[in-house]
Amino acid sequence: SIIRQAGLKQTINNDNIHPLHILGLSTQQHTMASASAYLEKLIKSVGTDIDSGKPFKLSRSRLHYPAILSCLKTFASAPEWTNEDDKDQVLREVHDLFINLNKAMWEQELQEWPNLKHGLDLEPNSTAVVFGGKYASSPLSIPETLVRILAKKLPKVYTVSRSSVVGIPSNVIHIKKAKLDEDPQGFDEFVSVLEQALEANESSSKMLIYFTLGQHKGHNPFIRNIVAATNFAGALKKVSPELLKTGSSSFGVILTGTDATLPSTQPDSTIAINGEAITVPTYKISIYNFVYAMSKLCQFYIVADAIVDILQGDLKKELSKELKDTIQKMKNHIMTVGEDGVYHEEDESGISMEELDLISKRSDKILQMLESHLKVAANISICYTPLHARPWSEMAFVKCEKESDGSPKAYVLQQIVWRLKNAISNEQAAHAHF
Repeated sequence: SIIRQAGLKQTINNDNIHPLHILGLSTQQHTMASASAYLEKLIKSVGTDIDSGKPFKLSRSRLHYPAILSCLKTFASAPEWTNEDDKDQVLREVHDLFINLNKAMWEQELQEWPNLKHGLDLEPNSTAVVFGGKYASSPLSIPETLVRILAKKLPKVYTVSRSSVVGIPSNVIHIKKAKLDEDPQGFDEFVSVLEQALEANESSSKMLIYFTLGQHKGHNPFIRNIVAATNFAGALKKVSPELLKTGSSSFGVILTGTDATLPSTQPDSTIAINGEAITVPTYKISIYNFVYAMSKLCQFYIVADAIVDILQGDLKKELSKELKDTIQKMKNHIMTVGEDGVYHEEDESGISMEELDLISKRSDKILQMLESHLKVAANISICYTPLHARPWSEMAFVKCEKESDGSPKAYVLQQIVWRLKNAISNEQAAHAHF
């Protein structure tokens, strides 16, 4: 994809650094009362920063695209939110904005980004199982977008999420499971789904298993990431005789990745859009996302270890001990820190930044060794999904007085515009899985 070729990454998503400071604005500068006026000032600030040489050029490219600008202006000009208790309505409006914004961003990417991959490398008779996704006519998330694409191309797609789903295509089988990231119930849920899919799968069909589960916030998100991957890996091993019944090439596992796992030393990148070199800040391992990045790397190592165990042979001899030792180190660190996701350099009892960088770099080598059975959807940077919509809509009323001139809608716009410097559409992120 274009992101692989250009190295598109996400910048540090640091909740401790105010977005307006990043944009070169002070939180004390604003006197506008409306979301529309606030948006105009945000747009102007992005242009000013670019003219003065600051690295927000992708933001300018995004905001110069008519469909993207229209989405933001339409949202800003609609009536302001006045009822803090009407949380459902606020969230619906943010979801609608994200749907329209993602469509506009994908339209721009197809038109202006060079060599953008949007074809599918899929064996036509494959059966897909998507853990963490469901079918939606208007997808909000990366997994929902992924499912919609798969449903158009494959004869059978199994989807697994906490939700009940109605009105889905005949080739989509949805299975409601709510405890995939809980121990021990999650293991049984993964096994149940895989056994059902394998039982119905024709022997000639390849099984494509997508693992899209990942938490960044909420209750014990990093531990839940480990538990989900451990349950999934255990289930893969449990059903491995069926997975391998037609040969070792009869299945593939695809993980949803994140640029948060890139080494902390990863440089920024550039891409060419309309003949202009665009600087794109890199999202990578940092002080503020340290434990989240570790939990996502741990997910990869856990699944890789399961595949090595399933395949046996020389790979098991070469990798098994290394993988298990690294997994245990990361588990120990994450279990110790709990919900504290920040890196503490002075704490020498856990994994250091330098060690996690090495684990990250080593994962690339391991992935190459397992490429016939394991893939990571890479180069996924910031995307506008429900993972952002809910916290932003909830915080809009709390933070608007200090951060967006008393306008809750302006607060949401502020979060969006700040992240346009390296955002990609959900559609592009979904295509990274192929």
